[in-house]
Amino acid sequence: EWNGAPGWFRYGRQEMLYGSQHLISPLDWSNTRRNFEGFKYFHHTETVHIDAFITNPVNTGGGNQPLSQYDNGRDKPDTSVTFSGVYATILSDGGPELLDLYYLWLRDETNTPNRPDGSRHTTGGRFKTLREVQDDCCKVTRIWDFETEGAYQFGNDDGKRVSAGFFTSVLGHTWTTLPWSPRLSGLFYYGSGNHNPNGSTNNTFNTLYPLGHAYWGIIDNLSGQNLYDWSMQLNAKPAKKVGLVGAFHWFEKATTNDYLYNVAGAPTGTLGGSRDIGQELDLIGTYTFNPNFNIQAGYSWFWYGDFVGTNIPPRNTATQFYVQTTLRF
Repeated sequence: EWNGAPGWFRYGRQEMLYGSQHLISPLDWSNTRRNFEGFKYFHHTETVHIDAFITNPVNTGGGNQPLSQYDNGRDKPDTSVTFSGVYATILSDGGPELLDLYYLWLRDETNTPNRPDGSRHTTGGRFKTLREVQDDCCKVTRIWDFETEGAYQFGNDDGKRVSAGFFTSVLGHTWTTLPWSPRLSGLFYYGSGNHNPNGSTNNTFNTLYPLGHAYWGIIDNLSGQNLYDWSMQLNAKPAKKVGLVGAFHWFEKATTNDYLYNVAGAPTGTLGGSRDIGQELDLIGTYTFNPNFNIQAGYSWFWYGDFVGTNIPPRNTATQFYVQTTLRF
């Protein structure tokens, strides 16, 4: 026991979710939620949360094997991939501030050409806060929220030294007294790409196990490797049980000397060409019947840019419509 709270030790099959899920997420969007098998120690007090773990991804948790490979078989951990780390969260005493600090190590013994794997150490942090604006009667009329996160990645991959990283920031503003309580936010994301494919250093960032669906467009064309993303988003609540979201993304390659990477982290197309990947518009509506059940519908458009038109077989504008239900029990 430390600081009035006990420590806990867990072994077995488990899901992991940390921070804003840029690097570690159970990937709720997929048909099979991402899970791991291994050891975890966690100690949570009122102001400090510390987790330490060493695990292997289970089945397709690593993202580099098709689900069909595991048809008619039992789930099993992939012992060729080891994912371990320490994740600490520091909470302010009574305030809205939050600070995450973490060290993560991914050791992938599966040699996959042109895929950012190998032995990679990731160290970084996340800061989150909000500020309420009150009127003369001390009523909260507006809320500013801000979040920023960044990490540096080092190690080795296919005999090359790894030097990569990512950075993201979100600034939002909510009008609490207006109808529908609209929130307007802007997002910037950068994930590094390889500057010289023939050099001795690999600069392509490995996004590990992210919830990319939440950040790089719900049509799921891209991962956060070799990527710039500028995004604007509008959220509204026309009723207590109804939530609406509209988001627009401008996507570019961080460097023309690296590949474009799809949602699974696999390289797509050829090297070189334009940096312009395209733009995406997402419209989403959610109706929450109760805390255990909701239904969601969405429609997306992706207008492909010059890179896709010249380096990948040409294609028309992509569209996607979906309806899904979520049941929690």
